[in-house]
Amino acid sequence: MIRLGMIGCGSHSTNVIFRSLQYAECEIAAAADLNADLLKRNSRLFNIGKTYDDYRRMLDGETLDGVCIVGPPALHHAAALETMARKIPTFIEKPPGQTLEQARELVEAQRASGAPLMVGFMKRFASNYVRAKALMDSDEFGPVSHVHVRYTYWPFSPLHEHLIYMSVHPLDLARFLGGPIKRMSFERHERDGEYVFAISLRYASGAVGMVNMGSQTPGVQERIEVCGTNSAVYVENLTHIEHLKGGRRKTFGQMDTWRPDLAIPSGPLFGVDEPLDTLVLQGYAGEMVHFVECIKTGQQPSPNIVDGLRSMELVDLLELHESGTFELQDA
Repeated sequence: MIRLGMIGCGSHSTNVIFRSLQYAECEIAAAADLNADLLKRNSRLFNIGKTYDDYRRMLDGETLDGVCIVGPPALHHAAALETMARKIPTFIEKPPGQTLEQARELVEAQRASGAPLMVGFMKRFASNYVRAKALMDSDEFGPVSHVHVRYTYWPFSPLHEHLIYMSVHPLDLARFLGGPIKRMSFERHERDGEYVFAISLRYASGAVGMVNMGSQTPGVQERIEVCGTNSAVYVENLTHIEHLKGGRRKTFGQMDTWRPDLAIPSGPLFGVDEPLDTLVLQGYAGEMVHFVECIKTGQQPSPNIVDGLRSMELVDLLELHESGTFELQDA
């Protein structure tokens, strides 16, 4: 059984990362947090073997197959430098540090270590985005020509935190769906300290893309659209997917749709292929399963720390400039 050590027992870590590990073949062997009450609570909830008030003591005192780090961005950076030095496979929540420079330091640390370093862009594992990507990769879909990602949410300032905590999601999704980005152009609008962005992308493949994101709506709204030469796929707020088929004929295409059936109980113990758990729908369960599988097989995870760096490079441009066109080195 894979033995994991957990660094960070805060609300996000407990509610989504700890709980998602029920889907992965692993045990939580140890946990570390500065807050003794949080350690005691999580030890009781998740039957943790040993607890520590210093993650370095945990790393020194335990034989671990992998480590999950979930906390403030500065913790992601500092603790991952420690695990990379020890060559321990590591998962860090996004963002991979507070700054672009910290993300670069983690890339170099991972290259020197060789140990897997995964970044928690969980939306890549959201069940309907996994369906959409499978459709896109099929011969029937055809080469991707256009990607559109819309992601808006409640007020979230200042701008740097807006970008590294929330808007980093659509930026990573745009790369996940369309591939490496060759060029980015954007305009930025500010009102009462909140920002919206209109972003245009040229992918290395020749396809084009758009990202609309911002923090001036009452709640989270999310949609992706991807067009190929023969098909298109749309996902609305993670739960509703539509697949339009029909090729290039000037006729009405055929539309397949899927929505979750929430009328009956579901969960990891019901024996269904895809439990209708929000942890599955949102992608948290999938990313934990992938991380544990990478530990077992020795493969490098996706998304990895280089994907984290690429998103932080986009964040840096969006923060430093009100508008502009920028050539990117995305490979």
